[in-house]
Amino acid sequence: MAEMFPAAETAASHARSLATWEGTESVKAGLQIFSGTAFACLSFFVAIFNVESAQTLRSSNYTRRLQACVGLALYVAQFSSFFNYFQLTELDDMVLDRPASENSYSIDMSRPVEWICTCPLLQLGLVVLGGEKIPYYRTFLMPGLALGLLVLGVGATLLENVPARIMVFVLAFFVFSAQAVFNRKQIIEATDGQEGLLHGRSLYRILSLEVIATWIPFPFWYLLTPEGFNVIQDVVTIEVGWVILNITSKFSFIILVHKMYRKYLAEQEELRAAFDEDKHKKDFKSLSSSRQDDVSLKELARETLRFLGLEHRLELFLKRLTLAQVQTSTALAETDEMFCKERSIPWELARACQLRLVAAGKQDDKVNSTSRKLLEAVAGGKSQEIEAAKKEAEKLGVPKSLLAHADARLKELTSNQMMRTYLKEHLDLLLKGEDVKAIEKALEVAKAASVEGIKDAEERLKELKKMATDTAQLNKKGIGLVKNKDHANAVQIFSQGIELQPDNTKLLLNRANSHKALSNWEEAISDATKVLKVLPDNTEAMLVRAQALKSVGEYKEALRQCYTALERDPKNERVGKVCEEITRAMEEQGVEFSEI
Repeated sequence: MAEMFPAAETAASHARSLATWEGTESVKAGLQIFSGTAFACLSFFVAIFNVESAQTLRSSNYTRRLQACVGLALYVAQFSSFFNYFQLTELDDMVLDRPASENSYSIDMSRPVEWICTCPLLQLGLVVLGGEKIPYYRTFLMPGLALGLLVLGVGATLLENVPARIMVFVLAFFVFSAQAVFNRKQIIEATDGQEGLLHGRSLYRILSLEVIATWIPFPFWYLLTPEGFNVIQDVVTIEVGWVILNITSKFSFIILVHKMYRKYLAEQEELRAAFDEDKHKKDFKSLSSSRQDDVSLKELARETLRFLGLEHRLELFLKRLTLAQVQTSTALAETDEMFCKERSIPWELARACQLRLVAAGKQDDKVNSTSRKLLEAVAGGKSQEIEAAKKEAEKLGVPKSLLAHADARLKELTSNQMMRTYLKEHLDLLLKGEDVKAIEKALEVAKAASVEGIKDAEERLKELKKMATDTAQLNKKGIGLVKNKDHANAVQIFSQGIELQPDNTKLLLNRANSHKALSNWEEAISDATKVLKVLPDNTEAMLVRAQALKSVGEYKEALRQCYTALERDPKNERVGKVCEEITRAMEEQGVEFSEI
């Protein structure tokens, strides 16, 4: 037959090859999707569990907030790159049938997925960058508005009914308008009312305007494409438009954030480099010989920086003080090195201004020297040094305001030390137990409070976590044996876990049930009793104990235990059945109910 119809045989062979090829391609596509999804989930997991919360970042200094925004920008760039490469495949293609179109139009669904995964983070970046001046609820509201806007856009694309598509588009327009209103409000809040949508020069305002301005063209281009109302049907023109809009919106945001961060680092480096010169260090040491009446913060900073030859850095220094909410000379005098470092204020310049304030009191050289020592001791944060400097200052009659400042600092240090001592004692007490979550939380608080000597606690926590993991695995293994009716080996496995955690009620209850299945009544009673000491309302432990007591002839105690379980859980049918079994056994054995 093959010789008579060679063409048919060849065609059949080609068909089989084609079917095999198509099957192979389907498997390859499925594996690629699985691999890509797995790595995407891994990246989300790493990002979620290793990034500080938005609430923590909002209260951090300007440096950390900028670093967080740079991290968000990096995430946006990487995911945008991934999804744009994904559009080269045909896996995400979806055909849109538009009645007014001559040809069907295929949309890459990975494009809207890319926007949903990245665009809300641009709004989150603006909230984080604004710090505590912007209300906390915006960390959810602004990304939520962006997400809602994009979901509405996707919904409008998938709708074939034109009136419904128009309604969804109008709703999306109102969501975008609300988002723009909040962006304007954030500019005002972040700049303390100094700037608005139409005036101002800060980079925060420029970044906010960039987000608003680059998002506006998207809905108009959507209206022109087959996804909207099919005005433009050329596929190349449509894709070029989407690429330009996507690149413009994200590139401008990422580059502006990068520029803000690099500019900030350059300004900080200029301040440090300027003060590190030998001449300025010598001038700083001799600053206390200067005399001048009390001045405002701006005048104090100007005179101090002029003396150091740094007057050209005045505006930059004042800007750092304003960002840290230091607006008076008194506030500057009360700052210390830790405060300045947390808020990116050059501590050397701040201390120079503090010493200038001391020098401005027109004390004699000895009083001025003592005042300077006391101020440096307060800034150093060591209680013994502050107390020694304070005693010497009291003898020489230094200003009372400085002594009061030293007293306040001593109280603060004492309070902090008491808090650290309490935290250490509380942590030591928790370490005697096995509550992993409580120890973990206490250790986290102790680290934040700079409590010393917690290395043993960290080792103990690791040990407890490993122990919890081991007992969980043993419990799982024992349950598997129970399912296979191998109660004897299950008892051994549960016992190994109980050796690690003697108060583990799950293991004790599981072992009690296995003992009951093996008719080891005394052991079952013992384990169930231990469970009830920890969990007195545990119905399962009550039932095991009641059944075991009945089996050893302790009918009255068994019925009491069963009644207690019935009071705790009156709707439990098992409890009722066990009570009936005990009652029948008592009747058969002639036990009087009145004796109970």
